[in-house]
Amino acid sequence: MSSNDDYREQMQAFALEFLRRHQGEYLGDDQRLFERTCDYLVNRLEVPVFMASRLAYLAMTQLAERPERIIVARAASDAERACLVHSITGENAFVAQCLLPRRLQSRPDSALR
Repeated sequence: MSSNDDYREQMQAFALEFLRRHQGEYLGDDQRLFERTCDYLVNRLEVPVFMASRLAYLAMTQLAERPERIIVARAASDAERACLVHSITGENAFVAQCLLPRRLQSRPDSALR
């Protein structure tokens, strides 16, 4: 493996870690998270612009393939609060429905029972 490959793998790992730390800030806005990740790579780690977008894309693909996600537990949610659950640890927290993007909000008539 060449040092170029090592560099790319390391920068992609940094991008993935950045995504994990910040994905909760951008629920439902993957484009903004992607842009912020590219900005982080370019401005903080001095990755060339042409490479940053590719690395961010690959890291986002990795993140989407892993089951490590925050999901909305519709059965535990109600009209005012949504129950967010970490799919690996099972930790949960309730947040106001109005804070979630509309596509993630539970609707009383469509909630699972």
